[in-house]
Formats: sequence, structure tokens, C-alpha cells
Amino acid sequence: MRKALSALVGVLAVVAAVAGPAQAGGVASDPSFDRGVSVTVTAYPSPKADGSPSTQAVITCTLKIGYPHKSTHVPGTINTLATWDCTAPVAGLDIDIWLFNASEDVVGSGSAQNVGRANLQANAYAGCVTGSYSGSAFGYVVFPAGYSPPTGFKDVYTPLIFVSCP
Repeated sequence: MRKALSALVGVLAVVAAVAGPAQAGGVASDPSFDRGVSVTVTAYPSPKADGSPSTQAVITCTLKIGYPHKSTHVPGTINTLATWDCTAPVAGLDIDIWLFNASEDVVGSGSAQNVGRANLQANAYAGCVTGSYSGSAFGYVVFPAGYSPPTGFKDVYTPLIFVSCP
């Protein structure tokens, strides 16, 4: 089910990658995020018109998802957080995130988009019920003009994590 969902989201993300409201991004401060899973995508500046090397820096963007955990911000919920962190501002960022129970049913989801920034985060949450959960995120990035590849996309998954709720 996750693969089919990721494929569908991939098509939708291509259509809506740059559209949408600007949202603040940033580094997550939750300790569960430090144990998450990450992947990177890198874009290289194109050579100048005369064939000489570009003086622009390489841009690397990392998509990360934190392990599902009891929320420290919203009592009575379980959540997972995904972020894009790029080494420089990009033309657009998009994240779609899901929280699954052990039966692979979607119990929470979220999304975020922005334009012209280097960071973005999105959260998926659900009411806290003791059990095992996993998270999945799909991210799409549009690099500035003059970079190759012009776009990139990644998906990332957490393992099943047991969460105990009161």
C-alpha cells in the first residue's frame, strides 16, 4: 500500500511542487527526530555559456523523517515529523507525510510547500493508542534555474516503532 501511495503522491507532487502557501521551515527540536532516517539529492550548477565552470555552489538537500513517538507538544497524540534541509535556498520544496499503524493503515497525514527557501517541515499525527507505528514521507525539490538536475524527489520510511500511550 505504501508504494502505491508514494507513486500517487509523486504524480501529484510534480503538479503542485511550487504552488501553495509559503510556510516556515526549520530544524526539528524533538529528540525522536535525531533517530530518524534521511536521504539526499544534489544539484550541480550548469557551466557558463562560454563553457567555463560555474562559480555557483553545489546544492544538496536532505529529506529526513523522525521516528513516530508520543508528542511532547500536543498531549494525547503520536506524531512523526519530516524536514527538507538544503545548503542554499531553492525554487520550491514540497513534503507529504503519513503515519501508519502496524496494519499499514494511514492514521495521520500532513503536507507543506514553500518557495524560495532552504528548509521546510511537515507533521503527521493521530490520537495516541499504544501500538507500533511507522512513518513515510515523500519530498520534491525544484532547484534554481541553471542547476542540473532541475528537480529531485525522494521518499523515506521509518521502521515500525512501538509507542506506549497512557
